[in-house]
Amino acid sequence: MEQASAGPVSEAVDALLFRHVVGHLASGVAVLTTAHGHQRFGMTASSVTSLSVNPPTMLACVNNAVPTAAAVARAGKYVVNVLGEDQGRLAHQFAMPDDDKFRDVRVHTGKLGLPVLSDALAHLECEVTEQVDGGTHSVFIGRVRSAVAGQGQPLTYFRGDFGRFEFARDDRVYKKARHQVLSRVYLANEVILLEDLAGELGVDQSAAFYALTRLAADGLVRRDPDRGYVVAQFDVATSDATFDARARHRTRRDRTERRPLVPS
Repeated sequence: MEQASAGPVSEAVDALLFRHVVGHLASGVAVLTTAHGHQRFGMTASSVTSLSVNPPTMLACVNNAVPTAAAVARAGKYVVNVLGEDQGRLAHQFAMPDDDKFRDVRVHTGKLGLPVLSDALAHLECEVTEQVDGGTHSVFIGRVRSAVAGQGQPLTYFRGDFGRFEFARDDRVYKKARHQVLSRVYLANEVILLEDLAGELGVDQSAAFYALTRLAADGLVRRDPDRGYVVAQFDVATSDATFDARARHRTRRDRTERRPLVPS
């Protein structure tokens, strides 16, 4: 019997294009914490969401290259620490590689025996009921065993920046950082430390972090789970062509993004 053709299969979307487009999805920011043995683990995550109300269930996506992924898998439990609008520095701290991410952070032990960030806006302690392979990430589905919320507004993440529900774009900082990379101020495979870049540009770490994420989207730097942001190998002509193509589409978009997402 002759089988009907299923038709052509669509090609997968380019990874850089996907990262750019999905970056338009605003989300809350949380620090995922867990513990295994005598070691504590933590990482900043924006891919965290509620999955079900009955039973109360959360979903967290964790990059497999990050040590926290293996720790959650071994421990079988994790805490979602929802950050408040003034905790951008805490988000940066847990986003960067460090032997002691909990340094100078107030922590207490939760009901599941895991580290809980005491000053976070809210906490949800979860027991893993299912782990799903999601390509480069593991999806941890967790039954909520404890949930506590305080007063305040959440920190948000939108197009590479932490903030409130309004997002001022500091293109000047990004363009200056881009010029430094293209001018070989930083060599290929060199690590760019957030605090060093902020100092060199004379801006706060939030603006420097935004510049780094824009450079990552341009393919000029890459995010290494162990080292942080690393200068990528690139061809200047190719990079300029990519930048010019994106710039043609950016002007009208930026006019829209300068407006608050919600009234202030």
